[in-house]
Amino acid sequence: MKKKLVIALIPPMILLILWAGPLVRFEMLTQRHGHEFTYLYKQTGMIPSPDFFTVLSHSGEETTIYYVTRNVVGNTISFVKQDGEWTMAGWDTIWSWSGSADGFLWPFWHHSIEGRVALFLLAIPLVGVYILYLSLVYKPRKSAQRAHSNYRH
Repeated sequence: MKKKLVIALIPPMILLILWAGPLVRFEMLTQRHGHEFTYLYKQTGMIPSPDFFTVLSHSGEETTIYYVTRNVVGNTISFVKQDGEWTMAGWDTIWSWSGSADGFLWPFWHHSIEGRVALFLLAIPLVGVYILYLSLVYKPRKSAQRAHSNYRH
């Protein structure tokens, strides 16, 4: 029984590692380098004041930041270091409340109503596949089926 339990827990643990691993890395990068990028979103001249931001990647010369204004917009902005200063290299709107952008960012975040719906719709088939997987793992043995069929009330 313990072996089947371990086998049953392997797929969700793999999915958790694939999803949460990058989130932990992003949080570490944000804690280490976030202070450098608090107000650099203003270089676009168009992005509203964010509720929060996350450092997605960072090297000595290049970085990508994800700025989010809850239920309004989510943008990634790339910066390069020129003459010791961070300068915007480009930006992309990942999602927008107005519907003008509908991108994807891994690992998936749900900072908008549409994102929550998409997350829910993604979870339904995954739960179905996992239930099917569990039904195969916990398939009753033939001896247990025979014993049950011989039992009389």
